Amino acid sequence: MKTNKIFKAALFCMAALVNLCAGCGRTEETVLNLLEEPSVNSLMNPEETVIQETEIAEEKDVVCVYVCGGVVNPGIYELPLGSRIYEAVNLAGGLTEDADELSLNQAETLSDGQKLYVPLTGEKNTVMQDVESNAPVAGQSVSNRVNINTADLKSLMTLSGVGESRAKSIIAYREDVGKFCRTEDIMNVTGIKEGLYEKIKDQITVN
Repeated sequence: MKTNKIFKAALFCMAALVNLCAGCGRTEETVLNLLEEPSVNSLMNPEETVIQETEIAEEKDVVCVYVCGGVVNPGIYELPLGSRIYEAVNLAGGLTEDADELSLNQAETLSDGQKLYVPLTGEKNTVMQDVESNAPVAGQSVSNRVNINTADLKSLMTLSGVGESRAKSIIAYREDVGKFCRTEDIMNVTGIKEGLYEKIKDQITVN
């Protein structure tokens, strides 16, 4: 019913347009050019316009995700908007035997452009262990040397012969004078002489 009304309105507009152009002395070619305008064409073909709008709406109702890791067929998949992780996993052929199923929240909703990585068994724990083993203590470099420019009181007290009093003196020197340019500069701190420096020179750094 709605389509018939639109079509009748289109015919009426076309007739009025032809009469107007005829009265103004416009040619048939000019009338045809006007009829090809998008606004007029949409009135002449209402069903086609509805189909195009429906297709655009349908395109927006999907999400595209990249599924990889512990799945049989890694790749890019399209799913309906609101789909869950388990549906993407199923599209990718399901989980492999070494996939860590428990580390994956399969009820989570997917988002467009998401990268869905399925961890392998033991992979998560291994990564965490690597991070923990390589994480330096505050003021301590990866080489296990104490950075005397950034180390806190506790880290400074790990140095041979450096107790709480000397550690506080090092921090006070940094605050009053500034950063140490060389490790030898630590001998400028009250209570630290050459003998102590020889003991700790291989334990400290300024970088």
